Amino acid sequence: MVDSPPETIPAVWRRDVEGPGMRAFILGVGGYPNAKPNRGVDQALRGVADVACAASAARLMADWLYVNRDALTPKLASIHLLVTDPEEDYDRIPYILQHLVPEKPVHRATKETVELAGRDWVASFGEGDSAFCFISGHGAVRAGDAVVFLSDLNTDDTDPWGAHFNITEVATAFKAKSILNAAYFFVDACQEFSSEFVLSNSHGARFIRPLHPFKLHEAREKVLLISAAAEGLRAFEGDWPQDRRQQAAKTITIGRFTQVLIDALDGASARFDNGKWIIDTGRWKLQSDLRFLYGRRQSWSERFEPVTLIDQNNFFPLVISPNPRIPIFVLTDPERLMASYRLHVHDDKRARLLSCPLGRSTTWMFEISPSTRPHYLIAENDMWRHETEFAPTGPIFNQRISVS
Repeated sequence: MVDSPPETIPAVWRRDVEGPGMRAFILGVGGYPNAKPNRGVDQALRGVADVACAASAARLMADWLYVNRDALTPKLASIHLLVTDPEEDYDRIPYILQHLVPEKPVHRATKETVELAGRDWVASFGEGDSAFCFISGHGAVRAGDAVVFLSDLNTDDTDPWGAHFNITEVATAFKAKSILNAAYFFVDACQEFSSEFVLSNSHGARFIRPLHPFKLHEAREKVLLISAAAEGLRAFEGDWPQDRRQQAAKTITIGRFTQVLIDALDGASARFDNGKWIIDTGRWKLQSDLRFLYGRRQSWSERFEPVTLIDQNNFFPLVISPNPRIPIFVLTDPERLMASYRLHVHDDKRARLLSCPLGRSTTWMFEISPSTRPHYLIAENDMWRHETEFAPTGPIFNQRISVS
């Protein structure tokens, strides 16, 4: 971990783009070194566990943004990245940046560095730019706002709770940032309740003035804020199967919300619009898709309840997906006959794309390339054959085929 002077914090990566750009701010708070037994200033904060998956999630998201830099709308122009790693974890190995090459050292996500980097991020906005913010760590809810604690929690004896970041407050302030076209905020953290925190007077890290009630007329509903958990609930980690560096009993863990979000942004939430396959973030679509996409991870049984805390009422495609693979979920009608049928999927030329074997007692789930052309589902067994037509112009989570 690098501890160079915080006043030198730059964007970790930036490039010149023609016209407006997407400017990202990524925080991963995996370690809380002063919120441990016999450390820190307040005994009430000496039991905060490290969250290794949060540091890995931030690096993974930074990599995803970099890889998809030209697919974002507008194209990616910069990334600010702050990550605090946990103390040594014998059960996990960290996700290391595989694509993004930082121009400068990555700093810890402390209150001071978040404020400095955040001011630099806000100052970098140009006319027509869009903002992308992702944060992962220990979270809480306070007066209905989503909050994530920063790594220097429990270090200030005058304000031991002060190292936190109120994402809802910042996202709301961005509504009045007239220079921006759109802003996207994603929070992979719990929204647990702590009476001590609620009763504290700290306002946490700030790098933009909160939206003033008398200036609501300046606000525009161009901001999206989705949290991994509803108020009072926890978010969970999960194994990261795409990484081949898993060693013996060690594994890489990343927040389940992050993993499902990246699935969606990679094309599972693609919909056809004006000749392109785009990820449409408005009208609650993305939140709804995340819930269904989580269902594909059948080894994950814990509650998954992402919530849209602030929704866009305008149309802002976040990504133009170059090679989307969209999910189709199919059930027989009636559902009790599922196990007695096998399913075949044919394209518009009647060529078979895939088959699902006989004996499936729950939803058939598969991915295909999207198309505006008609496709066909065929349910058959030794006695019956039933067919229905569908068009895979976007994810379909409740496709039915009537059977006898």
